[in-house]
Amino acid sequence: MKTASLDRLQELLIRGERRLAYQFASDEKMWAHALLIARSLDKAAWKEVVSEFIQAELGVLAGVDSPINAPSANKRESLRVAYGLIAGDSAAAGKSKYLRSTVIDSATLFA
Repeated sequence: MKTASLDRLQELLIRGERRLAYQFASDEKMWAHALLIARSLDKAAWKEVVSEFIQAELGVLAGVDSPINAPSANKRESLRVAYGLIAGDSAAAGKSKYLRSTVIDSATLFA
């Protein structure tokens, strides 16, 4: 992580600009910072940064539009769905055949 990015983030927080700080952290892929700050704002900010994190860290290869690169192609669909559910995206449950067969069966992990 670059010192300049941390300096900028700190500056925004000192000025009380939490929304700008979480957006900056998200843009810079400073996920831990973005998630913590967004959580202190509102549910919409939290869901937005979680969604960006999921796409950036667990998404499929960009720019390739073939069936082999469908969301399940990189074998991270279960993590995407589980993280979405943890973040409060109940719609994530309906997005995945894999969820119905695997994640629900493993629900005890999150109990």
